Amino acid sequence: MTDYVLVEYGDLTGGGFVPNVGDGRAAPPAAYTAVATKLLTNVPQRDEPAEDGHLLPMWSLRQVGIDSVPHWCFAVQGRGGAFGQAGMCQFLFAPASHDPAQFWHWAVCRVGADGLLGHPDTAEPSDRWLRPVARTALSAALTALFADAQAVVVDGEPVDVAATLNAVIALLPTAEVRRHVFSTYLVRRAVRDTSPPVTGRWPQRLPGGNAGLGSWLDRAAEQHGKRAVKHPKTAEVVAWLTALATRGEALPQRYLEVPSLAGLVDLVAARELDFEESDVPVLLAAGDARLTTGHGRGVLSRWAADAPAAAIAELAGPKSLPVELTEVLFDSILDVHVGAAPHTNPALFPPAADQVPGWSTTLARLLRARFDSRARMAEFVRDYVIADGRPLHGADLHQVHEPWLAELGVSPADPSVGIYGVPTARIVADIRQHKALSPTARAFLDAAPDTWREVEAVLDGLGTVTPTVAVELMRLCAGREGEVLARVLDLGRGQGPAWAEKWLLTAHNLAGPSLGGTVLAAGVAHFDRLDRQLPTGLLVQALRSDFDRLTPPAQRKVLRDAAVRLESDVHRTAANRAAHAVPQPEPATREPEPGSREDSTGSLPDWHQEDGAAERPAKRGLLSGLPSWLKWPDVRWLLIALVVVGGIAALYLIIDGLFDRSPTPERTP
Repeated sequence: MTDYVLVEYGDLTGGGFVPNVGDGRAAPPAAYTAVATKLLTNVPQRDEPAEDGHLLPMWSLRQVGIDSVPHWCFAVQGRGGAFGQAGMCQFLFAPASHDPAQFWHWAVCRVGADGLLGHPDTAEPSDRWLRPVARTALSAALTALFADAQAVVVDGEPVDVAATLNAVIALLPTAEVRRHVFSTYLVRRAVRDTSPPVTGRWPQRLPGGNAGLGSWLDRAAEQHGKRAVKHPKTAEVVAWLTALATRGEALPQRYLEVPSLAGLVDLVAARELDFEESDVPVLLAAGDARLTTGHGRGVLSRWAADAPAAAIAELAGPKSLPVELTEVLFDSILDVHVGAAPHTNPALFPPAADQVPGWSTTLARLLRARFDSRARMAEFVRDYVIADGRPLHGADLHQVHEPWLAELGVSPADPSVGIYGVPTARIVADIRQHKALSPTARAFLDAAPDTWREVEAVLDGLGTVTPTVAVELMRLCAGREGEVLARVLDLGRGQGPAWAEKWLLTAHNLAGPSLGGTVLAAGVAHFDRLDRQLPTGLLVQALRSDFDRLTPPAQRKVLRDAAVRLESDVHRTAANRAAHAVPQPEPATREPEPGSREDSTGSLPDWHQEDGAAERPAKRGLLSGLPSWLKWPDVRWLLIALVVVGGIAALYLIIDGLFDRSPTPERTP
């Protein structure tokens, strides 16, 4: 339950424009209904209903008397939609002891999506109608009030005007709020109420409107009364008040009971504006809260900009400042840092933090308090700490001051931070030490905008790359695996073909089926660039399992090298056989001794001698043109070799013709 009272007037049942009481609710006290009835004269309805009129809310605040007791009255007007065709007026009353700005805010938060004000005992709060305060509109409204304009016109849409009115009410002494009527816009000029209006204009997209009302507002805004404030620091007071509102603050309690705006200016000028930069150290020592708002905040910011080392000493010193002063002073230091010229460090961020004892730790603590999320901290560090021209630009400084950056929650060793470049030197050193790619290094490379460029830098830093590391780097460069291998092989060219063969076969085994063909293709291309034949191991692997995965030029290279290898092997085999063949000497002819068995020719029958003599000379005649040491088995092997060589040569010519053949371009007529 609240001490707020709601009175509604409308024609929801066809019985005329009468008080309306919701089902199950008690009627409001008669005194409140009587005041609401009188208010209808100055809270009239629009001439025409509008179904979407609730999107342009008509709200107002004024002070009234209920049985001679002051009350605030927040009114909601509407016609069309949930308000009915005849319209409805809702009046919410609160005792004058309530803060009028807080009452306005409370009521606005109870206006539903249909534009109707909910019952104070049951309505749930919502921020659907809240808007940020426009600094320009607020300053203009305050200036008009201090000039005692007969009408203060606030520019903007009704919901924006409502935000400005709420801020204005919060910045005025209570007596000044009582003197005015605050409205998002008017239907017509008040008849019986002479209170100066603070109001917005009739919305252009709303039907109806009163041209005469608009003209009167323009004239009244130019007319200034006798209460206009003439103090020379009036503009500074307006700026001080505006600064309060933009920070979500209201007029300090000590000024709420000031009877007039002139009195407010006198007090604020004397208490809040009567000091300069030279007074700041004394005010800081006293913990003076005036340095946290308006003029004082500006003076403090200028002092911090002119003497940042002194401001830092105040923050890092042994004596703790009040929380509000610490926040304002640190914000001033941050403003100095953000606006600093490139390659300067007036706020003494690391590596210069050691110039003031304790500042490094204090700075980290204040930054953590200032940036309440990791994303905001990372954004600040990226733009104002490690960017080019900033204090910690460069990978070397990142590494040196890694503990301090880790205190901020944005360690350079954490790739998920996303603001640091790839630490190439650190990755290279880590690979050399552990002979493998660490998960952190892999994460950095994988998160890089151009992974291939970063991998290339790592390869160049390593010089010699093991197959294990190369395969890991390949997997990070999808679509550019061949370029990784080409770079590795090019870097290791000086170690010779034998190294390349062994390296490629090892990498092929590590790569597995998915990347084995890529490794072999890179090897073929490497030896092709060197204008060398493929080593036996690679040639066998290509023909055995990966031939179909090779590109046509690579297949051509493999087949040519295979043909040349076979031809060379055949020639080598034939030459080896010829070189190792031993000629058999002819047996010595001996004259048989007379009467010995060896002299059997003469004892043989004539028929036997003739047949044998006829056959032997015939066989010797087939080999009569060959050297005496070349026997028939050697001739057989030579014939086989000639057939094989001829076949290989034919295969070579066929393959060469297939790959070299290209379609003849058609002639264009």
